[in-house]
Formats: sequence, structure tokens, C-alpha cells
Amino acid sequence: MMRHENYYTKRWLLHHNVREFLMKVAQTILGEKLFTLLMKYTFYGHFVAGEDQLKIVPTLERYM
Repeated sequence: MMRHENYYTKRWLLHHNVREFLMKVAQTILGEKLFTLLMKYTFYGHFVAGEDQLKIVPTLERYM
């Protein structure tokens, strides 16, 4: 038998964007500048080549 807490937790996670919520909380705590810097050197920097066409050039050149 499924525990009620587990069922409602999974249901809440499915219906709410937890990632967006956690990012908003982190941005509120850290402030916009520190949050942006942290994202660039962690998750964002790992998965995104750059913020615009000029900033992706070094990344593209590194892999060509």
C-alpha cells in the first residue's frame, strides 16, 4: 500500500515546477548578480556555450 505522504509529494512535484521555484529562492537569497555569476560557473556554464553569438565563438573554436 502506498503511503499518503509519498503519493502527495509525487503529485505536487508533477504539478509544480520545482526547479523554477528553487532557482527563484536561490536568486532571492543570493541577489541577482551573485546568482548570475554562480549560474555561469556551474550549471549554465556547463550546458550553454554562451549568452549570444559573440560569446559562443571561443567555445565553438575550442571544439573545431
